[in-house]
Amino acid sequence: MKPTTRLTTRFLSSVAWTDPLPMCLFTRVGGGFCMNIKRGLFRLWVALSLLWVIGVGVVEWSNVTSDQAWGGQPWLADPIAAFPVLCSEARGTSGVDYQVKAAFEPWNQYRDNKQACWYDAAKFRQTWPEYKDLSDNEVIDKLYDSLDWYHPSLDPLYNTKIVLMKAFIPPVVIFLIVSLFVWAFAGFARPKTL
Repeated sequence: MKPTTRLTTRFLSSVAWTDPLPMCLFTRVGGGFCMNIKRGLFRLWVALSLLWVIGVGVVEWSNVTSDQAWGGQPWLADPIAAFPVLCSEARGTSGVDYQVKAAFEPWNQYRDNKQACWYDAAKFRQTWPEYKDLSDNEVIDKLYDSLDWYHPSLDPLYNTKIVLMKAFIPPVVIFLIVSLFVWAFAGFARPKTL
């Protein structure tokens, strides 16, 4: 009998079929080691998931810190375009009192009201005295509601939630897919003998 045939025979006869998916590797005839595939895949998944979460955190840190809950308000960065109003309800002259522009947020550019008449803060307060008792954020929230637009200030952790989904959903999906394959291939194992 050739040594390679003896090696193959020893491999097949030494597999403990009571543990699904064990794998024995022999470095020479008569010696070697066995490893647990499930445990190894799980440890590999934990290590890669940890690296993934850290990587996403480093790359997306600026998005997390831009959330209103952490003190950032990137959607209010342009003071000219702070107050959107339905153009059918606009007061004043276009180009003088307000400017017609599309929504700054990409998710609002696909709504029925894609454009609005934008007032700067001073002109809006002068033209719309009925909002004088409300803060700027309260006014913007009311105006966004009237336009049927989503405004991130309603969710102060909007970007943080997106970053958390990017960080944790891919590792969980990979874990579920690999677990499904491990479970499926475990069905090919020999039945336990008593």
